[in-house]
Amino acid sequence: MIRKIALLILAIPFTVNASAPFGLTWGTPLQGYGEIVENASEQVVTTRTLPKGLSIARYYELYGTQAAGLLRVMMQSGHYALHSSQFDDDFNFIKASLINIGYQTTSILSKPL
Repeated sequence: MIRKIALLILAIPFTVNASAPFGLTWGTPLQGYGEIVENASEQVVTTRTLPKGLSIARYYELYGTQAAGLLRVMMQSGHYALHSSQFDDDFNFIKASLINIGYQTTSILSKPL
């Protein structure tokens, strides 16, 4: 059986005190969310809970630096079978959650040449 994993990765190329998903704020320190693991100059925290986490999340990974604070968030929701309706439902739930807090979407459509 082929399985696919849904990953939600959000990044911001500069640090500002602005709204991030799941009740986080871009640029804030990673302390308080779990054990910080240092990878070269990057800090990583893996956690199962966030202030406004989604019910479908299995875990989150927060990435940042000591100087810049939170720069990137990744959420894993689960493993899905290929062409799974549950994947589509979860994707649309995550997308709606982000749109509701002010994020915009971009669609890329491919066509055969």
